Amino acid sequence: LDFCSALAAAGADFLTIHPRTDSQKLRRKPRWELIARLAADLSLPIVANGDIRSSDDVSALLKEGASAVMIGREAARKPWVFSVLHSASAGSIDALAVGIRFLELADTLLPPPWRKPSSRRFFEYYCEQFSFAHHVRCSLASSSDSQAAKAVLADYFAQVPSDRFIEIGPRS
Repeated sequence: LDFCSALAAAGADFLTIHPRTDSQKLRRKPRWELIARLAADLSLPIVANGDIRSSDDVSALLKEGASAVMIGREAARKPWVFSVLHSASAGSIDALAVGIRFLELADTLLPPPWRKPSSRRFFEYYCEQFSFAHHVRCSLASSSDSQAAKAVLADYFAQVPSDRFIEIGPRS
């Protein structure tokens, strides 16, 4: 609280809080109650971050006093999380189209030295939901370029079509 108060006093417009220490890494759920405390004690907006995966999580954090939320890892794990959070109806997401779109954007927007490492980070999370996650993740990581990675994705979903379309439900 003292540190955050000092930031507010120094003129910060808002604070983004991920209430988990570096040593905790991903082994422990963030302490969202600290967001509520800071929101109550400070006069500036608090943006909540950390393991936000559903509209229920967003609602809980906003009820606790957060002014907004920031989604990080879940946006790589499930890039359609924003559709889920804003959707009032059920539908499905084409995971192949999402993976190909990521590769196209990486080729278009990232400098060549950043493409491979960024793709590795993205696919590390993106592949978690697949039946053969380790296999497809390793195959993507060893792809020579985005064209080869697109072929890996197409081949994987041809072999495991049940993983291709991900059902999303209406916002709760």
